[in-house]
Amino acid sequence: MYTVFIKADDGSWSGWTGSFGLQPRIPPNTKVVVRLPARSGTMSLFPNKTSTKGEIILHPGATLQILAQEPRTGRLYAQVTSNSPDIGKKGWIWPLGLHVSEGDSPLLFAPPPK
Repeated sequence: MYTVFIKADDGSWSGWTGSFGLQPRIPPNTKVVVRLPARSGTMSLFPNKTSTKGEIILHPGATLQILAQEPRTGRLYAQVTSNSPDIGKKGWIWPLGLHVSEGDSPLLFAPPPK
């Protein structure tokens, strides 16, 4: 667990809290890259939030553009943009294992190294 500084989008409050239970808000059009601890790992993009039918398998290095985020669960709606045979497809994905693709950003949605 980490101690993090957070503030309201409207600036009405701010403060420090523990990271347990927090979900980051990811703005639309953010570009992310799939990065997993194991090189042979994969993650899944689901065209339908409530069904695994039509699952799209993403390998490390696949690039996604975030289109929306479900506020209650933190689940992301994204489109595959490169490094995948499924370019153009859209679906739902969890943020764990995604890394912001531009610049040297500190936003990394992965478990802390042991």
